[in-house]
Amino acid sequence: MAPAKISDVVTPAPISSPPSGRRRAPRISERLLWGVPTGLALLALVVTVVAPAIWLLVYSVRSGQGGGVTLSNYVDAFTDPLHLRPIWNSVKLGASVMVLCVAMGVPLAWLVSRTDLPGRGGLRVCVYASFILPSLLSAVSWVMLASPNAGLLNKLTESLFGVAFLNVFTMEFLAVVIAFSLFPYTFIFTISSLDTIGAETEEAAAIMGARPLRRALTVTLPLVTPAVLASMTVSFLQAVSLYGAPALIAVPAGEHVITTQLFLFFGFPRRPELAAAYGIPLVLLAAAFLYARRKIIGRRGYVTVGGKGSQRYIIRLGRWRWLAATGAWGLWSIAVLLPGVTLLYVSLVPRWTQGGFLFTLRHYEWLFDHGGTAIANTLTFSIGAATLCVLLGFTVAYLGERRDSRVSRLLSFLTTAPLVLPGIILGVGMFAAFSRPPLLLSGTGLILVIAFWGRFMPIALQNIQPAIASINPELEHASRIMGAGITRTLGRITAPLAGSAMVSAWIFSFVLSTHEISAALLLVSIDTQVLPTLVVNLYEQALYERIAAIGIFMVALTMVAVVLGRVLIGRQFLLSGSR
Repeated sequence: MAPAKISDVVTPAPISSPPSGRRRAPRISERLLWGVPTGLALLALVVTVVAPAIWLLVYSVRSGQGGGVTLSNYVDAFTDPLHLRPIWNSVKLGASVMVLCVAMGVPLAWLVSRTDLPGRGGLRVCVYASFILPSLLSAVSWVMLASPNAGLLNKLTESLFGVAFLNVFTMEFLAVVIAFSLFPYTFIFTISSLDTIGAETEEAAAIMGARPLRRALTVTLPLVTPAVLASMTVSFLQAVSLYGAPALIAVPAGEHVITTQLFLFFGFPRRPELAAAYGIPLVLLAAAFLYARRKIIGRRGYVTVGGKGSQRYIIRLGRWRWLAATGAWGLWSIAVLLPGVTLLYVSLVPRWTQGGFLFTLRHYEWLFDHGGTAIANTLTFSIGAATLCVLLGFTVAYLGERRDSRVSRLLSFLTTAPLVLPGIILGVGMFAAFSRPPLLLSGTGLILVIAFWGRFMPIALQNIQPAIASINPELEHASRIMGAGITRTLGRITAPLAGSAMVSAWIFSFVLSTHEISAALLLVSIDTQVLPTLVVNLYEQALYERIAAIGIFMVALTMVAVVLGRVLIGRQFLLSGSR
């Protein structure tokens, strides 16, 4: 008997090929299963990003009379001194807020993460939860507290010392108010980075004789530089793109910033072409700021080598322990607790200027009797936008991780592009794109859903993408080998494993949509009023008690969402939302 050849042993028997028709069917089905979500995602991004951006550019070079091409809009926008001053005010405001946020957030994060500060665990949770009070409501509270004539704090100091110290209606006070709302982002970015740095480097510096302050400045702080720079970018861009706080504080002071000046162009006579031209530099400024941060970080390395993982070097504060705790808790109390308590108090008194402790619920009765439409619209639009954010975020994240191609990279780029589109600029683009056929959506609720969707889908993608990346593709391959199709595999394997991130993305998109004012103010109609725009309307009528009732309702709504996230996800909910 002849010995068997090696090829006879290692070469598998040929598999009989099915007929050509049966062989091609799976390929067509596979292409459709990948092509349909890709096509739908691309269509959605064309509607939410590409069309508004194109129409923003078109409007910026469009003549208001004949509809021809002209550069006169740019000439009018950037030669009038009344238009140039708001740009300079925005740059100064953004820089001031950025510095204040670093000055407050970074030391606070270091104290909580690296020292034996009393109550540091509770302080961490309180700062994480500070986002429940949006900047619009914080600004309203500080107007009630620090108005020159009727502010509650000024009345108190006047009765005690005979003089009113505070005046909220200044650009300097506006920077402080906005920083109070944004410093939690700096804290979260910084402490998240600090928590990932092992103890080896700081222990080595201690062995070499470096004192705690020198270790913090020369070892710890350089390692969290990327996080600090990221937080500075967020602070600057948020500050220059806010509308609510500047409208409530800067405008009464006789000053304008870019966002309030943009809104004036939609007064009478309405000049959306001039608004589009005036908004282009804000987009370029945001893009340049993001690019500069990327280049700065890219020049250096920020990696620690060690094996102790998350062990941290805790510094004993000694006799400074309680003084540091007083300062840390005092900062949070002034920035977050005091405005929140003020809203609650004003919502329960008949007239806030009269003070006293005679409480009533009539302002809440008015809210539910006359503000029901705004409440229903806020919930409906926010739920719809959050759901679309998660669906698109999951689709783009999955295609980017599993189908690396030019199309998937394009989808990821378009999904994150709104990061450089401030809310009011996105509103201008939406108005330009959807105030004409074939998509005549101006004045409808759908345009608000699309605006909220486009505004916050980058946040959903940032939450979901790391979760998809952490799922081993072999799990999906095993499911496919066992005969499950792509849809069944996604439903039973991928989506459940990424479920926590998707819930987190939905809740954060929902909460931010309920707070959005910049885009909404340009797109609402009488029938599509939402709570933030109702606040602005009531502010113009000086009905502060009703505003306070709306504010407490919005805070309660956000707290319900936070509790829901904690129940569904656990303690990591607030951390996941901070990425």
